[in-house]
Amino acid sequence: MFFTSKENVGSRREATGGWHHRALLLAFSVSMAVALTLVLAFQFLPGQVTLKVGDVSRQNIKAPKRVSYTSQIKTNEARDQALASVAEVYEYDAALVQQQKAKALAVCNSISLLRNDLSLSLDQKRDRLQRLPDLSLSSLSALEILFINEPTWREVITDTVRVLDEIMRDKIRPSQLAEAKSRVRSRLSANLTWVQSALADDLVRSFLRPTEYYNSQETERQRRIAANNVEPVRFNIEKDEVVVREGSVITPLDIERLEALGLRQPAVRWEGLVSTSLLVGTLVLALAFYLLRFQPQLLEDPRHLLLMGSSLALVCLVAKVTIPGRSIWPYVLPFASFSMLIAILLNHQLATFLTAVVALIVGYVAGNSLALATFIFVSGMAGILSVWRLQRMISFLWAGLFIAAANVGVIVAFWLPGQEYSLGTVLALSAAGLANGALSAALALGSFSVLGNLFGITTILQLLELAHPNQPLLRRLQLEAPGTYYHSIVVGNLAEQAAEAIGADTLLVRVASYYHDVGKVERPYFFIENQVDGVNVHDQLDPKTSAQVVIAHVTDGLALARKHKLPKRIADLIPQHHGTRLATYFYGQAVGQLGEDKVDPEDFRYPGPKPRTKEAALIMLADGVEATVRSTPQHSPEKIDQLVREAINEKLAEGQLDECDLTLRDLDTVRQSFVSVLLGVYHPRIEYPALPKAALGIKGLPEGQAKAGPS
Repeated sequence: MFFTSKENVGSRREATGGWHHRALLLAFSVSMAVALTLVLAFQFLPGQVTLKVGDVSRQNIKAPKRVSYTSQIKTNEARDQALASVAEVYEYDAALVQQQKAKALAVCNSISLLRNDLSLSLDQKRDRLQRLPDLSLSSLSALEILFINEPTWREVITDTVRVLDEIMRDKIRPSQLAEAKSRVRSRLSANLTWVQSALADDLVRSFLRPTEYYNSQETERQRRIAANNVEPVRFNIEKDEVVVREGSVITPLDIERLEALGLRQPAVRWEGLVSTSLLVGTLVLALAFYLLRFQPQLLEDPRHLLLMGSSLALVCLVAKVTIPGRSIWPYVLPFASFSMLIAILLNHQLATFLTAVVALIVGYVAGNSLALATFIFVSGMAGILSVWRLQRMISFLWAGLFIAAANVGVIVAFWLPGQEYSLGTVLALSAAGLANGALSAALALGSFSVLGNLFGITTILQLLELAHPNQPLLRRLQLEAPGTYYHSIVVGNLAEQAAEAIGADTLLVRVASYYHDVGKVERPYFFIENQVDGVNVHDQLDPKTSAQVVIAHVTDGLALARKHKLPKRIADLIPQHHGTRLATYFYGQAVGQLGEDKVDPEDFRYPGPKPRTKEAALIMLADGVEATVRSTPQHSPEKIDQLVREAINEKLAEGQLDECDLTLRDLDTVRQSFVSVLLGVYHPRIEYPALPKAALGIKGLPEGQAKAGPS
């Protein structure tokens, strides 16, 4: 182990956050269940007609708008006709002919042996003859076989095998077997006696089998291809066209036209309501447990739940209004933008879970479509992966391309096995998938900043803007507290590299580091990094006063953050970067002057809270490490590694990292990252030899005082 002290460094805060978090989650779950059930189970755009099949229209009904729609009724009729036009597929079994001939010869040979068996009586021979497998003989035919002489029997065998071979070489289906048996007599040799013909007829009939069998798989495949090649039947209805005439009996086609125009008010069926309620209840329950177990931090800000819930309800409403009855439009709708926005504004793990929820709901709305559900999920995941750790706007362009490629891949993947669509339909769907990628990226790019501001969520644009040196607060820090400004830049570099190594938010860490000590601008001369004239004002103050002045830079920083309207995620990291640590230098002074029993440690303690995120912990560690290494004159690799290790162990032993989710492995990775950066900052330099001033073209300096330095 690289670190000592507590074993469970990454212990989380209590998952539920208390009873108020449970109450908030319960309210959110109930609200989502009700909202999604209403969205999915009821018709929000009310129709005007309550007619059903078989009713008589009391008036002419005109189209309020022009509409083009696909008639499922006519399309299904056309597909049924295509199915009926495909004949059943049968395959000829040549091996069966040889098999039956071999059986016939084997049975005839057995009969010959039985005929010549002198140890059996006539009755015994007849009984055994009638029990031979695959042979169907009457008692009279069995006796005739036993009584005829050997040459006559040989002629029967020869003609039996010949006729069996001839007939079975024809294509005989099961339904044609009786007709084939009726043709046996006509195929027998004319030289046979009546008795021989009767025996040969019985023998051939016994071994005659259908030579063609029904291939159900090939038949279904050809029928499926025929049905899929049927183009959807589309109708155009012009505005003010009479779609139902007064006195006419309502047909299914009339209902379809009314539904396409949005004029029919569908009845709410209890089966559909129960089905929708069960689906919604299951998904919302799963979401609630997921939030409670894996995303408890979202319960700390109701605005995050509001963003998640309202976005999910809106996506479901769009799906319910636009998908039913349409074949291509669902593949155009930019559902992936929802996944991208949740990933950018909240986090990618939650976005992945919600993408699965949306995919299931969309598939349900589309009539239990696995293809569309898969399309939505893969599209959303492509968007999430594209904006993973978003740092630049160009990422949205790559996201659009990635989503488009994934969309086309899913469409082709579902088309290839059964080719359920015509090539024209696949090309249209692929074009829709490409448009989907562009629309998803554009919608996410255009709305994430608006939603971030609306719901109080820090966005990449805000962070990039805050990182600019011309920001008023950073500019003031640079001018009034240059030492603190330089310290903040180094802390930002340290924390950013460590965040990159452990998968934390690098941009947030860097920007928050710039502002973590901004409160020092109120009294910059009280901090050693800004005391350039060598005068330390703390020499004139008692330790308690000095400590309170230094600790006040946290509250001053929060006040400045509120004044300059810094995002909450930045402001929250200002007090967390010191946690609840002691101002150890001044506390030690006080103990040395007054004794430990007369000094209250709480007078020297920062107000906290302790770091609650990886990003806050990294800033705390980087802040302490930078100050520690800068204060020592030795900067060898071994010394830097020792100082970094001790600084991290100190925070660990004090319990300052108990409320964040850093692991021991993360801390070791952070240590290595810090050492790497600090070695670059404090690398050894070469002392350049003095050169003659004439060689450098310098006049007015004594010889030996000119040194060549790095340019």
